[in-house]
Amino acid sequence: MDTRVSQLIKKHKDDKDLSKEDLKGLNWTGIELKGWNLEGTVLSTDNHPATMDGADFIGVNLDNCVIQNASASDCEFERCSMEKISLKNCNFENTIFVSSDMDNSILDGCDFKGSDFSKVKLSESRLTANIFENCLLNEANLEKCKIEDCDFLRANLSRIRARDTQWVSCNLKRCSMGGAILVGSRINNCNFEQANMQNCNMTKMKMDDCKLNQANVNEGIIISGNICNSVLDYASFKSSRFTDAVIKDTTMIDVNMDGSALDRAQIKDINLEGTDMRNCGLTDTDLRGSSLFRIVITGSDVEYARIDNIVSYEIEGDFKRAQDVYRNLKNTFRNNGAHNRASYFSIRESKMSRKMMAQEKNYGIWALLYFYEIISGYGESPLRVFVTTISAILIFSAIFASMPEGLENVEGKDISTTDYLYYSVVTFTTLGYGDIVPVDPLTKMLAVTEALFGVFLMSLLVVTLSRRIIT
Repeated sequence: MDTRVSQLIKKHKDDKDLSKEDLKGLNWTGIELKGWNLEGTVLSTDNHPATMDGADFIGVNLDNCVIQNASASDCEFERCSMEKISLKNCNFENTIFVSSDMDNSILDGCDFKGSDFSKVKLSESRLTANIFENCLLNEANLEKCKIEDCDFLRANLSRIRARDTQWVSCNLKRCSMGGAILVGSRINNCNFEQANMQNCNMTKMKMDDCKLNQANVNEGIIISGNICNSVLDYASFKSSRFTDAVIKDTTMIDVNMDGSALDRAQIKDINLEGTDMRNCGLTDTDLRGSSLFRIVITGSDVEYARIDNIVSYEIEGDFKRAQDVYRNLKNTFRNNGAHNRASYFSIRESKMSRKMMAQEKNYGIWALLYFYEIISGYGESPLRVFVTTISAILIFSAIFASMPEGLENVEGKDISTTDYLYYSVVTFTTLGYGDIVPVDPLTKMLAVTEALFGVFLMSLLVVTLSRRIIT
């Protein structure tokens, strides 16, 4: 503390009012000014920097003050009135601002590392290029602020109120924002990697070009929120609410969304590879165009979601991944009792097997699978099996009719056209009444062929019917 400060303290010890004095560039080190009035004063400028280290300004009125290029580490500004204050290029490391009123203020280029802003009011303030590393800002009021290029590394912002606040190019890596209110906030180009954002309310928030890798957003509220061009890989959104939210041009690899409400959300064209969406509400959720490889959706009402009938992997020619996606969807729909959708994706899964055979130039297996598709829809279409059965009976009946000397009626009667059809049915179903018998080797071979084909198709019909009707 210099002589000038001592003189001013003595002069105003009764009224405690320094608002009319010239205070630029003074040394306030270690001073105690509890409850004094310094409203509207200029304490420090670039040309006249002040030293305020270790000073005690508890309860001081600093409204409309200007402090630039000052050294003010380890100070106490607790419960101060600091509305419309201007703090620029100052060092406020390890300083206490608890419960102070700093609404409508300008904080520019200051180092607040390790400082305590708990319960501070900063609404409608402008914070630019400040360092808040390891700061305490829990329960601070940041509503309608513009916060740009600030570093909040490992800062505690739990339960802050930041409605309609604009965050631009800020580093919030590993910060704690549990219970924060970010309703209506606009967040651009910010880093939330490994941040704890549990139970945050981000209703109607707009987030663009942000990183939330490994962030904890469990039980978050993102109702009607908008997340674009961001990276959410390995983040956790367990039991969060995304109702009516829009997520686009974003990656969500291995994200945990277990138990979340995603009703009416738009999650189109997103990489959801490995995402855990178990027990989620997916009513009217739009997942079209998204990558669903390794996705886990057991227990979710996926039957009410909008999902591509043909996934992007198939279009791109990656039939192995497409097959895995179709198999996953098939099993999920089957477990949920949506057998028609399960049947559809079962067919798509089998088609991928056939296409992989073509890629590998294994044309024998490809032909067998193609034949299986034609006669039964890969075991999913009883109608196809039935039509194939009728067609086979009619074809063999026509063949037998073209070979009248090959069949003989044991009673010696002439064989009519209907008898050929009758014989074909009896042979196909392996009943074998014996009233009409083949007599030459070729007819016998045809009869054996039809009988074997009949056994195969009858068994296949039972299987397909059990899949479609019994289940």
